Amino acid sequence: MAAVAKKERLRVRLRVAVRDSILEAAERAIVEEGLEGANLVSIARRAGVAVGTIYNYFVDRQELFRELFMTRKTELVTALDVGMKDVARAPFEKQLETFALTFLETYDARRDFMRVVMGSEPLRLQMMCDRAGRLRSVLHELQSRAERVMRVGVHEKRFREAEVPLLASVFTGILRGVVLTLLEQKGSLADAAPRVVELFCHGAT
Repeated sequence: MAAVAKKERLRVRLRVAVRDSILEAAERAIVEEGLEGANLVSIARRAGVAVGTIYNYFVDRQELFRELFMTRKTELVTALDVGMKDVARAPFEKQLETFALTFLETYDARRDFMRVVMGSEPLRLQMMCDRAGRLRSVLHELQSRAERVMRVGVHEKRFREAEVPLLASVFTGILRGVVLTLLEQKGSLADAAPRVVELFCHGAT
């Protein structure tokens, strides 16, 4: 029984590894060839698998891209959850900076891919949608997590509970603006995190 269980675990790990390599290959293909040029032949070549192998994991090219976008969005949300857990008892501005730093570091890590996504309206819309095609997916996840941080500010009597949704939207809007403005420039996006917090808390002066 132990040998069978071990074999099954190895099989699952192998399947996950192959799936991940296909997703990474799809990302590289989109970066290097654009959305239209990133066909399954190109992706299979990059992943080192046969085209038929891709169909063992994804119904078609559209589903592959949808899963790629979902995986990258999950990475962002997971990174935020991990980062914020580490500062769960920290003061408001520390939590705010951790949120900004984690968000921007995640974009830094996938910078070439995100540059292509943000430069294409259809891709940007796909990236924001959930599997059902609803636009609320990532924006809703970011909003809810930013609201948790704003409630720390409420606890510190910086602002009122009624202002939480608006302030969370303003903060995440600043972060998205940083990405759109600086993505094409050299340097780390994450370097802007302290300034984002300063702007949010104290204004531009």
